[in-house]
This record gives sequence, structure tokens and C-alpha cells, in this order.
Amino acid sequence: MATLKEIRTRIGSVKNTQKVTRAMQMIAAARLRKAQSAALDARAYAKHAAEMAHRIAERAGGEIDPYLQPRERMERVELLVLTSDRGLCGGFNANLLREVERHWDAYAAHGVEVHCTTIGRKGRDTLKARGRAVRDSLVGFYETLSFAHVKALAEPIATRFLEGAIDRVELVYNRFRSVIAQDITREVLLPMVPEPHAAGVMVDYLYEPSCAAVVHGLLHQALIARFYQACLESIAGELAARMSAMDNATKNASDMIHMLTMQFNRARQASITKELLDIVNGAESLKQ
Repeated sequence: MATLKEIRTRIGSVKNTQKVTRAMQMIAAARLRKAQSAALDARAYAKHAAEMAHRIAERAGGEIDPYLQPRERMERVELLVLTSDRGLCGGFNANLLREVERHWDAYAAHGVEVHCTTIGRKGRDTLKARGRAVRDSLVGFYETLSFAHVKALAEPIATRFLEGAIDRVELVYNRFRSVIAQDITREVLLPMVPEPHAAGVMVDYLYEPSCAAVVHGLLHQALIARFYQACLESIAGELAARMSAMDNATKNASDMIHMLTMQFNRARQASITKELLDIVNGAESLKQ
């Protein structure tokens, strides 16, 4: 049985841990509001940008833009995997990476060559530890996230697609749904899939420098907006998952402190009872 000193030390250790988890919960909650707002705004922007690009592409007619051109044969796929740089966020990363590996194996089983780019330390470390070949990895990307940074990352990938080095680009990330839930999402980034939109009145436009150039530019911007939205969704999902995980950890620490306090009180009561019995027995011995 643990001594009183050992139990007291353990109670102090759990209390210190509880302070850390509570602080992390509060920090995540404070950052979540801003991240959630940014994710929802980007979701609306990306949707409308894609709708506008595809609507104009439909009106333009003629040749299909290279961003929209499906490949006859799919031989090479690039996975863009968005995870967090830090842990302590429940199953946020583990669940996503299991899904990534499942799709990776499914492609490999059909003879498709898989290339992978990870954003976030957890994705890079886990996939490399499991023997997966990671083409490129970015750590600390979310700390300075901006539309310009996303554009700098997306453009080389788009160039590889346009040149035929890869046949499909997929985004795998956690889509923010609510504070207590995130949806593992796999989206085909390239070739771009037309965004559904309501039919409207056909309006003719004048294009400068050309119709094809305008359509390609709009599709390019819509592509970057979709990638940027996924990054913001991942950040909001990470903060929500960390807030929930730290809340559970804080509650578990409270339960453990209560259990250890009860154990400490029982041990102290047993120690006092033993001392009283020793005193009584000693007094009886003196009487005899």
C-alpha cells in the first residue's frame, strides 16, 4: 500500500497536470472562435469562386480548360494530407492518417503510384515511421498561414498536374463541423469537378486578353481558394479537437484527485487507528 507521502506527492502531480490541461483548453477555446469564423467565411468564398469559374467556363464553350480535363488513365496520384504540428488533440490526427493509409493501399492495389505531401509534423512523422514515402513535408505552415503562402504551395502542384507528371490531386483533411465533431474529408482537387449551381440567364461577356485566359485564371484562383479553405478547416478542427480533449483530461484529473484524496484519507485514518491501538496496547502492558 502506498504511503501517505507518496499519495500526497501524486495528488500534487495530478493537480499540476490539471492546471496545464485547463490552460490548454482555455487557449484553444479562445483561438477557436476566430478560426471557426475564418473557416466558415473561406468556405463560402471558395464555393462562390468555384461556381463563378465554372459558370463562365460553361458560357465560354470551346475547348475544355486543362484544370477541368479528366485523364483517360490514372497512373499517378498526389495526396495532400493536412494534419497538425502538435499533439494532445485526441484522435484528430490518428483517425485521419488511418484513412490516408487505407486509400493509399487501395490505390497501390490497383497499380497507381502514390505521391504524398504532408502539411503538419504529425502527418510527416507518422507516415515516415510506417514506411510511407513522403515527397515533401511542411512544418509550421499554419503559424504564418496566408493566401500567398497557400498559393506558393499550390502552384507547383498545379504545374505538375498540367504537365502530366500526376493525374489526380486529392486533399485529405478534417473538415470542421462543430466544436465536438470533425469530418474526415477526401476531395479531388485536380482535375476540378464542376460546382453545382442554379441555372441562370445566359449573359454574354467581353474577355480580355481572351476567353480561355480568363477562364483559366478564374479556375486557378478557385483552386487556391479551395486549398486555403481546407487549411482553415483543419486549423479550426484541430483547435476544437484539442479543446474537447483537454476538457476531458481536466475532468479525468478531477476524478483522479477525488479518488486519491479518498485513498489518502483512508490511509491516514488507518495510520491514526494503528497508532491508537499501539498506545492502548502499551498502556495495557504497563498495567500488567
